[in-house]
Amino acid sequence: MIVDKLIPHAVESIFRAERDRLFNADKKKLKGVARLLYLDGKVKLSKANDVADSGKGLAFTKVRVDKGEGDDSFFKKKK
Repeated sequence: MIVDKLIPHAVESIFRAERDRLFNADKKKLKGVARLLYLDGKVKLSKANDVADSGKGLAFTKVRVDKGEGDDSFFKKKK
């Protein structure tokens, strides 16, 4: 059947695109917000650093803040 042939091809296409994006990000040496923007597909490779440096890139991303395991002083009530 045609559907049986289309599904594996579509899945392979998705993985190939993701693999190519990772390879391009490593080759261009994108870091931080520029890398996140490019890997999410929000900007092109050639514009990733420019958008990230201009500050507009932060509007498109959610930057995770890693807290230490014992650092929950923000949530503790003051007596």
